[in-house]
Amino acid sequence: NYSDFAIMTIDSFIFKIVSTFALELNLPINFDVDLNTKQIVKKTVHAMIQEASENSYTGDIIKEFILSKMDQSESWNYESDIETVGTEIFSEKSFDYLSELAGIDDPIFLQILNRLKERKFAFQNRLRALSRQAMDAIDSAGLEIDEFKYKKSGIAGTFLKLASATKAEDFELGKRFRDGKSTDWVSDKSDRKEQIESLRDSVLEGLRLEILDYHSRHIRTYLSVSAVLRSFPLIALIRKLNIYIDAYKKENNIVPISDFNRIVSRIIQREIIPFIYWRVGDRFENYLLDEFQDTSTLQLDNLFPLFENAYSSGFTTIAVGDPKQSIYRWRGSDAAIMGSR
Repeated sequence: NYSDFAIMTIDSFIFKIVSTFALELNLPINFDVDLNTKQIVKKTVHAMIQEASENSYTGDIIKEFILSKMDQSESWNYESDIETVGTEIFSEKSFDYLSELAGIDDPIFLQILNRLKERKFAFQNRLRALSRQAMDAIDSAGLEIDEFKYKKSGIAGTFLKLASATKAEDFELGKRFRDGKSTDWVSDKSDRKEQIESLRDSVLEGLRLEILDYHSRHIRTYLSVSAVLRSFPLIALIRKLNIYIDAYKKENNIVPISDFNRIVSRIIQREIIPFIYWRVGDRFENYLLDEFQDTSTLQLDNLFPLFENAYSSGFTTIAVGDPKQSIYRWRGSDAAIMGSR
Protein backbone atom coordinates (compact mmCIF):
# COMPACT_ATOMS: atom_id res chain seq x y z
CA ASN A 1 0.00 0.00 0.00
CA TYR A 2 2.70 2.45 -0.96
CA SER A 3 0.10 4.84 -2.33
CA ASP A 4 -1.06 5.38 1.25
CA PHE A 5 2.41 6.61 2.23
CA ALA A 6 3.79 10.06 1.38
CA ILE A 7 7.06 11.75 2.27
CA MET A 8 7.47 15.49 1.66
CA THR A 9 8.87 18.63 3.20
CA ILE A 10 6.57 21.04 5.00
CA ASP A 11 7.21 23.59 2.23
CA SER A 12 6.11 21.06 -0.40
CA PHE A 13 2.93 20.26 1.51
CA ILE A 14 2.16 23.95 2.02
CA PHE A 15 2.80 24.65 -1.67
CA LYS A 16 0.36 21.91 -2.58
CA ILE A 17 -2.38 23.54 -0.52
CA VAL A 18 -1.62 27.03 -1.90
CA SER A 19 -1.73 25.76 -5.49
CA THR A 20 -5.08 24.10 -4.89
CA PHE A 21 -6.65 27.23 -3.39
CA ALA A 22 -5.00 29.71 -5.79
CA LEU A 23 -8.33 30.91 -7.20
CA GLU A 24 -9.90 31.56 -3.79
CA LEU A 25 -6.74 33.38 -2.67
CA ASN A 26 -6.73 35.65 -5.75
CA LEU A 27 -3.44 34.17 -6.90
CA PRO A 28 -2.65 33.65 -10.59
CA ILE A 29 -3.24 30.04 -11.58
CA ASN A 30 0.21 29.82 -13.16
CA PHE A 31 2.17 31.78 -10.54
CA ASP A 32 5.90 31.23 -10.15
CA VAL A 33 7.66 30.48 -6.89
CA ASP A 34 10.55 32.81 -6.13
CA LEU A 35 13.23 31.69 -3.70
CA ASN A 36 15.51 34.74 -4.08
CA THR A 37 13.93 37.26 -1.72
CA LYS A 38 17.14 39.33 -1.59
CA GLN A 39 16.88 40.00 -5.31
CA ILE A 40 13.26 41.10 -4.91
CA VAL A 41 14.26 43.52 -2.17
CA LYS A 42 17.19 44.89 -4.18
CA LYS A 43 15.01 45.61 -7.23
CA THR A 44 12.17 47.19 -5.26
CA VAL A 45 14.48 49.35 -3.13
CA HIS A 46 16.07 50.67 -6.32
CA ALA A 47 12.64 51.36 -7.86
CA MET A 48 11.44 53.13 -4.71
CA ILE A 49 14.50 55.41 -4.64
CA GLN A 50 14.27 56.13 -8.37
CA GLU A 51 10.65 57.28 -8.03
CA ALA A 52 11.29 59.42 -4.93
CA SER A 53 11.21 63.13 -5.72
CA GLU A 54 12.46 65.98 -3.57
CA ASN A 55 9.03 67.04 -2.28
CA SER A 56 7.42 63.61 -2.12
CA TYR A 57 6.69 61.59 1.01
CA THR A 58 9.30 58.96 0.11
CA GLY A 59 11.86 61.64 -0.73
CA ASP A 60 11.27 63.37 2.62
CA ILE A 61 11.61 60.11 4.55
CA ILE A 62 14.81 59.14 2.71
CA LYS A 63 16.26 62.56 3.53
CA GLU A 64 15.35 62.12 7.20
CA PHE A 65 16.97 58.68 7.18
CA ILE A 66 20.20 60.07 5.70
CA LEU A 67 20.27 62.90 8.26
CA SER A 68 19.69 60.37 11.04
CA LYS A 69 22.67 58.31 9.84
CA MET A 70 24.86 61.41 9.62
CA ASP A 71 23.80 62.44 13.13
CA GLN A 72 25.07 59.07 14.36
CA SER A 73 28.29 59.42 12.33
CA GLU A 74 27.34 56.43 10.20
CA SER A 75 27.89 55.82 6.51
CA TRP A 76 25.51 57.72 4.23
CA ASN A 77 25.06 54.60 2.05
CA TYR A 78 21.39 54.36 2.93
CA GLU A 79 20.38 52.06 0.05
CA SER A 80 22.37 49.16 1.45
CA ASP A 81 20.84 49.64 4.91
CA ILE A 82 17.30 49.62 3.51
CA GLU A 83 18.06 46.42 1.59
CA THR A 84 19.46 44.73 4.68
CA VAL A 85 16.44 45.53 6.84
CA GLY A 86 14.08 45.02 3.90
CA THR A 87 14.75 41.28 3.87
CA GLU A 88 12.94 41.14 7.23
CA ILE A 89 9.70 41.85 5.35
CA PHE A 90 9.68 38.18 4.38
CA SER A 91 10.18 37.01 7.95
CA GLU A 92 7.23 35.36 9.68
CA LYS A 93 7.88 37.41 12.80
CA SER A 94 7.47 40.66 10.85
CA PHE A 95 4.04 39.87 9.43
CA ASP A 96 1.97 41.25 12.33
CA TYR A 97 4.07 44.40 12.56
CA LEU A 98 3.78 45.04 8.82
CA SER A 99 0.03 44.58 9.03
CA GLU A 100 -0.15 47.28 11.70
CA LEU A 101 2.08 49.62 9.70
CA ALA A 102 -0.09 49.12 6.61
CA GLY A 103 -2.96 50.84 8.40
CA ILE A 104 -1.00 54.10 8.84
CA ASP A 105 -1.22 56.61 5.98
CA ASP A 106 1.74 58.65 4.70
CA PRO A 107 0.51 61.97 6.20
CA ILE A 108 0.18 60.34 9.64
CA PHE A 109 3.80 59.16 9.47
CA LEU A 110 4.95 62.67 8.62
CA GLN A 111 2.87 64.14 11.44
CA ILE A 112 4.39 61.72 13.94
CA LEU A 113 7.88 62.45 12.60
CA ASN A 114 7.39 66.21 12.89
CA ARG A 115 5.98 65.92 16.42
CA LEU A 116 8.96 63.87 17.52
CA LYS A 117 11.38 66.36 15.99
CA GLU A 118 9.59 69.24 17.71
CA ARG A 119 9.97 67.54 21.10
CA LYS A 120 13.63 66.83 20.44
CA PHE A 121 14.53 70.32 19.24
CA ALA A 122 12.55 72.00 22.04
CA PHE A 123 14.79 70.28 24.60
CA GLN A 124 17.99 71.01 22.71
CA ASN A 125 17.15 74.64 21.99
CA ARG A 126 16.22 75.36 25.60
CA LEU A 127 19.46 73.99 27.05
CA ARG A 128 21.57 75.61 24.34
CA ALA A 129 19.90 78.98 24.94
CA LEU A 130 20.55 78.87 28.70
CA SER A 131 24.13 77.74 28.17
CA ARG A 132 24.77 80.51 25.66
CA GLN A 133 23.56 83.03 28.23
CA ALA A 134 26.21 81.66 30.57
CA MET A 135 28.88 81.83 27.86
CA ASP A 136 27.87 85.40 26.97
CA ALA A 137 28.24 86.37 30.64
CA ILE A 138 31.67 84.74 30.80
CA ASP A 139 32.78 86.48 27.60
CA SER A 140 31.44 89.86 28.78
CA ALA A 141 33.45 89.51 31.96
CA GLY A 142 36.58 88.94 29.87
CA LEU A 143 37.05 85.44 31.29
CA GLU A 144 38.20 82.23 29.60
CA ILE A 145 37.01 78.68 30.28
CA ASP A 146 40.57 77.70 31.22
CA GLU A 147 40.47 80.21 34.10
CA PHE A 148 37.72 78.19 35.79
CA LYS A 149 38.54 75.15 37.88
CA TYR A 150 38.91 71.91 35.90
CA LYS A 151 38.74 73.99 32.69
CA LYS A 152 36.66 72.15 29.99
CA SER A 153 36.00 69.29 32.40
CA GLY A 154 34.47 71.55 34.99
CA ILE A 155 31.18 73.42 35.41
CA ALA A 156 32.11 76.21 33.01
CA GLY A 157 33.23 73.60 30.50
CA THR A 158 29.75 72.05 30.66
CA PHE A 159 28.22 75.40 29.69
CA LEU A 160 30.59 75.49 26.73
CA LYS A 161 29.67 71.94 25.67
CA LEU A 162 25.91 72.47 26.00
CA ALA A 163 26.02 75.74 24.05
CA SER A 164 26.80 73.84 20.83
CA ALA A 165 25.43 70.36 21.67
CA THR A 166 23.67 68.43 18.89
CA LYS A 167 23.75 64.77 19.94
CA ALA A 168 22.04 63.06 22.86
CA GLU A 169 25.35 62.23 24.53
CA ASP A 170 26.36 65.92 24.37
CA PHE A 171 23.50 66.80 26.75
CA GLU A 172 24.78 64.63 29.59
CA LEU A 173 25.53 66.62 32.75
CA GLY A 174 28.62 65.65 34.66
CA LYS A 175 28.72 65.09 38.41
CA ARG A 176 30.50 68.40 39.05
CA PHE A 177 27.81 70.33 37.20
CA ARG A 178 24.99 68.47 39.01
CA ASP A 179 26.54 68.92 42.47
CA GLY A 180 27.54 72.57 41.90
CA LYS A 181 29.93 72.74 44.84
CA SER A 182 31.36 76.17 45.49
CA THR A 183 34.85 74.67 45.48
CA ASP A 184 34.37 73.34 41.95
CA TRP A 185 34.15 76.77 40.32
CA VAL A 186 37.54 78.34 40.94
CA SER A 187 40.92 77.41 42.36
CA ASP A 188 42.15 79.18 45.49
CA LYS A 189 45.33 80.03 43.62
CA SER A 190 43.49 81.77 40.78
CA ASP A 191 44.41 85.42 40.14
CA ARG A 192 40.75 86.18 39.30
CA LYS A 193 39.07 84.24 42.07
CA GLU A 194 36.90 87.10 43.32
CA GLN A 195 35.70 88.00 39.81
CA ILE A 196 34.75 84.40 39.02
CA GLU A 197 32.96 83.97 42.34
CA SER A 198 31.05 87.21 41.79
CA LEU A 199 29.97 86.07 38.31
CA ARG A 200 29.02 82.69 39.74
CA ASP A 201 26.79 84.16 42.42
CA SER A 202 25.15 86.80 40.21
CA VAL A 203 24.57 84.84 36.97
CA LEU A 204 26.12 81.42 36.47
CA GLU A 205 24.73 79.58 39.49
CA GLY A 206 21.19 80.63 38.63
CA LEU A 207 21.63 79.39 35.06
CA ARG A 208 23.14 76.14 36.32
CA LEU A 209 20.11 75.51 38.54
CA GLU A 210 17.71 76.38 35.72
CA ILE A 211 19.48 73.97 33.36
CA LEU A 212 19.54 71.28 36.04
CA ASP A 213 15.80 71.65 36.70
CA TYR A 214 14.80 71.60 33.02
CA HIS A 215 17.16 68.71 32.30
CA SER A 216 15.83 66.56 35.17
CA ARG A 217 12.20 67.10 34.08
CA HIS A 218 12.64 66.44 30.37
CA ILE A 219 15.71 64.24 29.84
CA ARG A 220 13.81 60.93 29.82
CA THR A 221 11.40 62.19 27.19
CA TYR A 222 14.28 63.60 25.14
CA LEU A 223 16.26 60.35 25.22
CA SER A 224 13.17 58.32 24.33
CA VAL A 225 12.32 60.61 21.42
CA SER A 226 15.94 60.54 20.22
CA ALA A 227 15.96 56.73 20.30
CA VAL A 228 12.71 56.55 18.32
CA LEU A 229 13.95 59.05 15.75
CA ARG A 230 17.03 56.95 15.07
CA SER A 231 14.87 54.15 13.66
CA PHE A 232 11.61 55.89 12.74
CA PRO A 233 12.60 56.97 9.19
CA LEU A 234 13.76 53.43 8.43
CA ILE A 235 10.49 51.99 9.74
CA ALA A 236 8.58 54.41 7.50
CA LEU A 237 10.70 53.33 4.52
CA ILE A 238 10.15 49.64 5.24
CA ARG A 239 6.39 50.24 5.28
CA LYS A 240 6.67 51.94 1.89
CA LEU A 241 8.97 49.23 0.57
CA ASN A 242 6.40 46.58 1.51
CA ILE A 243 3.92 48.31 -0.79
CA TYR A 244 6.45 48.25 -3.63
CA ILE A 245 7.16 44.56 -3.01
CA ASP A 246 3.45 43.68 -3.16
CA ALA A 247 3.17 45.53 -6.47
CA TYR A 248 6.29 43.80 -7.80
CA LYS A 249 4.89 40.36 -6.94
CA LYS A 250 1.63 41.07 -8.76
CA GLU A 251 3.33 42.56 -11.83
CA ASN A 252 5.73 39.63 -12.18
CA ASN A 253 3.24 36.90 -11.27
CA ILE A 254 5.42 35.51 -8.46
CA VAL A 255 4.88 34.33 -4.92
CA PRO A 256 7.95 34.16 -2.64
CA ILE A 257 8.16 30.88 -0.79
CA SER A 258 8.19 32.80 2.47
CA ASP A 259 4.59 33.91 1.75
CA PHE A 260 3.18 30.40 1.62
CA ASN A 261 2.76 29.89 5.35
CA ARG A 262 0.97 33.22 5.71
CA ILE A 263 -1.36 32.33 2.83
CA VAL A 264 -2.15 28.88 4.19
CA SER A 265 -2.90 30.30 7.64
CA ARG A 266 -5.87 32.12 6.09
CA ILE A 267 -7.12 28.85 4.57
CA ILE A 268 -6.71 26.85 7.77
CA GLN A 269 -8.59 29.45 9.81
CA ARG A 270 -11.45 29.62 7.29
CA GLU A 271 -12.01 26.09 5.97
CA ILE A 272 -12.80 22.81 7.71
CA ILE A 273 -10.15 20.09 7.51
CA PRO A 274 -12.19 17.57 5.45
CA PHE A 275 -12.75 20.23 2.78
CA ILE A 276 -9.01 20.95 2.59
CA TYR A 277 -8.28 17.24 2.16
CA TRP A 278 -10.94 17.02 -0.53
CA ARG A 279 -9.48 19.94 -2.48
CA VAL A 280 -5.92 18.70 -2.16
CA GLY A 281 -6.92 15.22 -3.23
CA ASP A 282 -5.22 13.43 -0.35
CA ARG A 283 -6.30 12.41 3.10
CA PHE A 284 -3.68 11.83 5.75
CA GLU A 285 -4.52 9.93 8.90
CA ASN A 286 -1.20 9.42 10.66
CA TYR A 287 1.53 12.06 10.80
CA LEU A 288 5.24 11.83 11.55
CA LEU A 289 6.97 15.21 11.68
CA ASP A 290 10.75 14.86 11.68
CA GLU A 291 13.32 17.54 12.63
CA PHE A 292 10.65 19.22 14.74
CA GLN A 293 13.17 21.69 16.18
CA ASP A 294 13.40 23.38 12.76
CA THR A 295 9.67 24.11 12.54
CA SER A 296 8.48 27.69 12.81
CA THR A 297 5.56 28.85 14.92
CA LEU A 298 3.46 29.68 11.85
CA GLN A 299 4.22 26.30 10.27
CA LEU A 300 3.05 24.55 13.42
CA ASP A 301 -0.08 26.72 13.56
CA ASN A 302 -0.89 25.63 10.02
CA LEU A 303 -0.22 21.94 10.66
CA PHE A 304 -1.73 21.71 14.13
CA PRO A 305 -5.41 21.54 13.00
CA LEU A 306 -4.47 18.62 10.74
CA PHE A 307 -2.66 16.87 13.59
CA GLU A 308 -5.54 17.56 15.96
CA ASN A 309 -8.08 16.22 13.48
CA ALA A 310 -6.09 13.00 13.05
CA TYR A 311 -5.56 12.57 16.79
CA SER A 312 -9.24 13.13 17.60
CA SER A 313 -10.11 10.45 15.04
CA GLY A 314 -7.99 7.86 16.84
CA PHE A 315 -4.93 8.07 14.65
CA THR A 316 -1.31 8.79 15.57
CA THR A 317 0.65 12.02 15.38
CA ILE A 318 4.34 11.94 16.24
CA ALA A 319 6.87 14.79 16.25
CA VAL A 320 10.59 14.06 16.61
CA GLY A 321 13.25 16.67 17.23
CA ASP A 322 16.26 17.77 19.24
CA PRO A 323 16.53 21.44 20.34
CA LYS A 324 20.32 21.19 20.39
CA GLN A 325 20.29 20.55 16.63
CA SER A 326 18.24 23.62 15.70
CA ILE A 327 20.00 25.23 12.70
CA TYR A 328 17.25 27.11 10.86
CA ARG A 329 16.49 29.94 13.27
CA TRP A 330 17.34 32.43 10.51
CA ARG A 331 14.23 31.08 8.75
CA GLY A 332 12.04 31.63 11.79
CA SER A 333 12.27 28.16 13.30
CA ASP A 334 11.73 28.04 17.05
CA ALA A 335 12.84 25.05 19.07
CA ALA A 336 10.80 26.30 22.03
CA ILE A 337 7.56 25.21 20.35
CA MET A 338 8.48 21.59 21.06
CA GLY A 339 7.10 22.01 24.57
CA SER A 340 4.28 24.42 23.76
CA ARG A 341 1.55 22.06 22.50
